Amino acid sequence: MAAVLASDAIDLIALAGYMRFVPTEVTRRWRGRIVNVHPSLLPSFGGAGMYGIRVHQAAIEAGVRLTGVTVHFVDEEYDRGPIIAQWPAPVLPGDSPETLAERVLAVEHALYPLALDAVTRGRVTLGADGRVAGLASAPELVTFPAPQLLTSK
Repeated sequence: MAAVLASDAIDLIALAGYMRFVPTEVTRRWRGRIVNVHPSLLPSFGGAGMYGIRVHQAAIEAGVRLTGVTVHFVDEEYDRGPIIAQWPAPVLPGDSPETLAERVLAVEHALYPLALDAVTRGRVTLGADGRVAGLASAPELVTFPAPQLLTSK
């Protein structure tokens, strides 16, 4: 994987629905340049095996009233990299994993492009200390206006 990425001069890797472990060689070489989106408010409902409908089922079974989306830098552990942005989505009474997934996906589709834009423009970076820097220059990630995404259909 690293050889292919290097040969094509890849600068940024954006994962979405990628359900394989990214090799340590890749996460280290592209540190701060691999971004993932996860359908929960990490660290809740993340890690190995927590993907797709399983995440939403787990949220409902846990009885949480709020879930959401996390955009994070990828590191050597599943869903543990430094968080770039998060946005909530309610778990509504009567939700099924499928209805919750639909609501969360709408938030993903709105938040992920904003986060990727901030990273590609260098407005948000991963500092040498392992912390996300630059959020003050990307206020759209903090004040993400999405009330229409939070209601039931």
